[in-house]
Amino acid sequence: MTPSTTGRLLVASPDLADPNFRRTVVLMVAHDDGGALGVVLNRPSAIPVDEGLPGWSEVATPPACVYLGGPVEPTAALGLGEGAGEPSDMIVGSLGAIDLSGRPEEYRSVRVFAGYAGWGPMQLDREIAGGDWFVLDARVEDVTTSAPDRLWREVLRRQRSRVAVFATAPDDPSLN
Repeated sequence: MTPSTTGRLLVASPDLADPNFRRTVVLMVAHDDGGALGVVLNRPSAIPVDEGLPGWSEVATPPACVYLGGPVEPTAALGLGEGAGEPSDMIVGSLGAIDLSGRPEEYRSVRVFAGYAGWGPMQLDREIAGGDWFVLDARVEDVTTSAPDRLWREVLRRQRSRVAVFATAPDDPSLN
């Protein structure tokens, strides 16, 4: 098994053609022998957080909309934010999973996701080995960015390795 990617980013390679994950940045919430789970950070929807979760927009990081977390269980909501449990429960920095049935005022820097990205045992390991994903360090500001449309390029650009060159890949390589 590949070392756990929990708390790290999966950044889609420019060649990953799956429309569910093209040019995505995924924060990995869990990854073990049983499989993996993450949320797509750069797919905001037009749905305001308050539409399904009244009171949560006041603690949501702008833009205060629901993000399309992935193709699995798209009607399920998952939240990340500050104020969620013990330091050992944090996924990246001060951010951890939050209880969306709880009281919004107990949290800060909240991001709400509809659905998630999921992989069966060894599936993600095969995709990483096949070059579909770059596994990179996550920052709190990756989750809370106010410019999710620029996140894919920004995460690649900040790398201190050859991976940074992929930030300049054209949207349609066939036009190159």
